[in-house]
Amino acid sequence: MPLDVIAVRDGGLAGVVVVLPVHPTVLPAANLLVSADLAGAVRRALKERLGPGVWVVVATGAAGDISTRHTRRGQDAAELDRLGAVVADRCLDLLTDSGGVHSGGSGRGGEGAGRAAGGRVWAAGSRVGTARRRIALARAAVAVDADSLAADLERAEAAGDPVSARLARSRVEGLRARHTPAAEAGAIDAEVGVARVGGLALVGLPGEPFLAVADQIAEAAPCPTVVLGYVNGYPGYLPTADAYRRTEYEVLASQVAEGSAEQLAATALALLAESGPRT
Repeated sequence: MPLDVIAVRDGGLAGVVVVLPVHPTVLPAANLLVSADLAGAVRRALKERLGPGVWVVVATGAAGDISTRHTRRGQDAAELDRLGAVVADRCLDLLTDSGGVHSGGSGRGGEGAGRAAGGRVWAAGSRVGTARRRIALARAAVAVDADSLAADLERAEAAGDPVSARLARSRVEGLRARHTPAAEAGAIDAEVGVARVGGLALVGLPGEPFLAVADQIAEAAPCPTVVLGYVNGYPGYLPTADAYRRTEYEVLASQVAEGSAEQLAATALALLAESGPRT
């Protein structure tokens, strides 16, 4: 999982933008407290480590299929603090390795100032422009046996395996989520945005794109590129085309047809190409 850290310098380190490709929820659905959840926990922990002179922003990347539910130890404030500290420590390591914490750190605007396993540090330059484009996404056609999913859930609950039961229940819930009044309407409007910050490009995708969508964009982009999710609207989950062969919650709950994520990626790449070469 790539963790992107954008270092903003004004002599020394002035601020940090963290793009975390993990679904930003740890607290349970029953939580009634106002909370920034995982993004807030990471921001607090990193702010504490960097000190009062450095501002910190945490954004969510392409996290449609990346979640803490497979590794978290709980769903309370203590677990938020633990996970926030894990990410903040990793960010600090990346910044230190790249020279980003110290005045005069290395790295030209937009170039990767530091690369380590599981993370990248970028040095931000001056903003040079933005672009955006609206497109229409086709709606998903339901082709799943709901009775079979319900039977799987009954078997898992009867076997007493809580993990299997939770996964089976999520599939049933995913299929139910797709059957909403809104899902019977026409095409889904979506917007893709691009911002150039020196030689670095930021791509904003709507909804919850799978991580591989961001990889597709970053690998084919004409300049160093960081991809954010949850930007300018919410068309739901955006699985890659190959994911539609699997019965996973995110695919079953998705409102968009196979190929929609790739359509968004192609739109982002077109905007990047139109915005000009790296500066």
